[in-house]
Amino acid sequence: MKHLTYLLLWLSVLTFGHAAHATEANFLTATPAIATSATETPVAATPATILPTNGGDAPIGAQDSPSQNLPSPPPAVILSEAIPAEAIPTEATFTDGSTPADRPLQEKPAHKDNGGGIAFDTFDSPFKPAPTAAAPTPTAPVSPATPAATLTAAPALNALFAGNENSLVAKAVGSAEGTRTPDGSRNPAYYGHTDPGNGVWNLGSFSYQHAATSPEDADAKQLARLRKQADQILQKASDKGLALTLSEKLNGIDLANQAPLAALGQQGYVDWLAVAKSEGQPEADAVLSARVRSFINPQTQRWDAPGLGNNETRITQDQARRMQAIDRAILANQQQIAQMTPANSGEDQLFSQQSESPFTGVAPTVENKAIAEAPNTDGILNLNL
Repeated sequence: MKHLTYLLLWLSVLTFGHAAHATEANFLTATPAIATSATETPVAATPATILPTNGGDAPIGAQDSPSQNLPSPPPAVILSEAIPAEAIPTEATFTDGSTPADRPLQEKPAHKDNGGGIAFDTFDSPFKPAPTAAAPTPTAPVSPATPAATLTAAPALNALFAGNENSLVAKAVGSAEGTRTPDGSRNPAYYGHTDPGNGVWNLGSFSYQHAATSPEDADAKQLARLRKQADQILQKASDKGLALTLSEKLNGIDLANQAPLAALGQQGYVDWLAVAKSEGQPEADAVLSARVRSFINPQTQRWDAPGLGNNETRITQDQARRMQAIDRAILANQQQIAQMTPANSGEDQLFSQQSESPFTGVAPTVENKAIAEAPNTDGILNLNL
């Protein structure tokens, strides 16, 4: 009986242990997930961690505990709204409805001359940048052309150049160069002298230095050159509505012989003459001012007369001396015409123009005549290239 009791007890223990093991196994297989709260999505149960449903949303290296509740992943951020396909242009269009493919490629425009300044070649592109203000350039004011500015340039210049080496141009410029006297006589320098500015051998009335065979040959070549330059001077004056007097013409021609760029370049003689006249200066003062200021380099705004030391005082003295020599030549020419039978009333009228220069009404004294007849080569600036 005692042994039977022990046997029943042992069987009960075995039966209870087997039932407990079966219950635990059934619990593990029948329970798919553990809900931590009513609002969170159930996740799979593991011995150590609770991971989000999407494992890729978990921070790399994060260590979660069974008691830690991870927040739901944030909603995806919308960077921008979708752009309708019809709002995206497929090709650039112009105001006239054409496209770049409809227009041929434009060629590069020709180089533009800015009167001695730097020129920038550009393409005439339909896509133009916003305009920018250009740096101001101190240019002389341009007077509007008037009907009265239609000058009879050719007849007037023909009269000035009549006689070739014995013309008023040759006498006036030669007197300024120191190679001729006011009445046209030849000084020793006419037959050749060394240019004080560049050391080149000069010949003729105009101190010509470009391989002439004789003084007469030099005069013929330079007269042809000055005739063309005189046309340019009168054309610039006509464009500005200026009617040049005899003195203004001869001073412009003389300046072209001395320094062509000063007479014909950007902000040259005619430009500064227009400025001086607009300031109300008398003719003589206006001519001297124009001659002097034409030696200012328009690019650097500095004096550009190395033969005169780039010094304003020396430049002014040299230009005043040349003006005085020209006025004496005009006076001498008028006296010669008065002693002759007039051959052409038009020429007489031209040569009888009265100059407002303070030197015109002064008859040359013996001392001044001796100075005029001497070769004035010490102050000559000859920039003929």
